[in-house]
Amino acid sequence: MIMISLVIIISFSVIYFVSYQNTKNDNRQKLEMSLYYPSSTYSSANLPTDLAGYDLSFTLLVNDSGKVTQIRSFFELTQEEYQQAADIALSQHGGSTIRFQDKQWIYTVENHLVTEVWPNGQSTGYLVEQRVINFLDVTTSLAALNRLLITLIVAMVVTLAGVFLISLVFANRAIKPISNTWEAQKQFVSDASHELKTPLSTITANYDVLMSNKEETVESQMKWLGYMKIGIDRMIKLINDLLSLAKIEDINVKISKERFDLSALISAAIETMQARTHEKNINLELDIQPNIVIDSDAELVLQVFTILFDNAIKYTEENGDVSISLQGAKNRAVCQVRNSGEAISNETLAKAFDRFYRADSSRTSSASENAGFGLGLSIAKAIINKLDGEISAENTEAGTVFSFSI
Repeated sequence: MIMISLVIIISFSVIYFVSYQNTKNDNRQKLEMSLYYPSSTYSSANLPTDLAGYDLSFTLLVNDSGKVTQIRSFFELTQEEYQQAADIALSQHGGSTIRFQDKQWIYTVENHLVTEVWPNGQSTGYLVEQRVINFLDVTTSLAALNRLLITLIVAMVVTLAGVFLISLVFANRAIKPISNTWEAQKQFVSDASHELKTPLSTITANYDVLMSNKEETVESQMKWLGYMKIGIDRMIKLINDLLSLAKIEDINVKISKERFDLSALISAAIETMQARTHEKNINLELDIQPNIVIDSDAELVLQVFTILFDNAIKYTEENGDVSISLQGAKNRAVCQVRNSGEAISNETLAKAFDRFYRADSSRTSSASENAGFGLGLSIAKAIINKLDGEISAENTEAGTVFSFSI
C-alpha cells in the first residue's frame, strides 16, 4: 500500500504540476503578446479571433514619479482605479501577482522608450523612458487550477481508499489458503503424533512386561510378543500411508499414464477381495460396463478403488449389501461403491476426506477390524486430484455412496 500510494500521489502530483505549468506559461504568453496589440482600438464585443483571451489585459505607462500617463485597456475603469493598480504593482517590488478589483492579476514592469504627449493628448515628438506595466486577469485560470487541485485530491483519496479495500480483500483471499494450510499442518502433526503414540505405548508396555520376566521362555511370552507385533504392524502401516500421501501430493512427481481396461482392472480387484465379503456374508451386487478403456495410471486407480471397496466392506453390517457400478459417461469413467448400513451424517461426509478424520472421533487404536488411521479416503482424494478427476460421498436411501470419475 505504501508503494501504491507513492505511485498514485506522484502521478496525481505530476498531472497537477503539468497543468499548472501549462496554465502559467499560457498566461505569461498572453501577458507578453498583449503588449503588441493596440488594445484601445478594440473592445470585448469586436475582438478579433487571434486576440481571443487578450481582452483580459490592460497596459499602463507610468512616469518616474509613478503617475499614470497613458492607458491602453479593454476595461472601463476610472483614472483613479488605474492609478491604484499601478501603485499596488510598483509597491510589490518585483512581485508577479496582485489582487485588484476582487480579481487576481499577473503583471510585468518594464522600461520602454515612448513618445511623450502633451496633457491634451498630442505628441511632443520626443522619446522619453517610462515604465510600462502590463496587467492580465488570471482569476478564471487560477480558479480552474484550484478546482483541478481539489478534484485531484478527492480522486486520490477515493482511489487510495478503493485500492486499500481491494487490496485488503485480495490479501485476505491470498492469505486464507496459506492460513488453512498452516492450521492443517499443525493438526496433521498433532494427529500423526497421537497415532504414533498409541502403538509405541503398546510396544513399550509389552517390552516392560517381557523385561520383568526374563527367566520365562520365549514360548511362554508369545502373547506379549504378539501384542508388540500388532503395534509394530500398525506403525509400519501408518508410516507407509503417510509416505504414500506425501508422495502423491508432491507436485514434482509426474504421473505415468497409459491406456488400460478399467473394467477388467476393477473386476480383478473385486475377485481378490471377495473372500472378505464371504466372511461377513455380504451380498455383492455388480454393474460393470465392459471394455471401458482410459488413459491414466492403473496402479493409482486400483489403489483408489481398493480403498473405497475396503471401506464399504468394513462398515457394512453382517448380511448387508455392497453394490459396485462402473459406467462410461461423456468421455469419463464413473465408478460408484455403495454399502448398506447406518447413514453417515452430513457433517461426517463433509469431513470424510480429511486426514485422520474418523466418524467416531476416537483416537484409540484397537485390534478390531474397524481400527484405522483415517488416511484412506485422504489418499484416495489426493490420487484423484492428481489424476484430474473428481471424488465425492453422499447419503442415499439405499445407503452411503462413494464415487469417483476420471
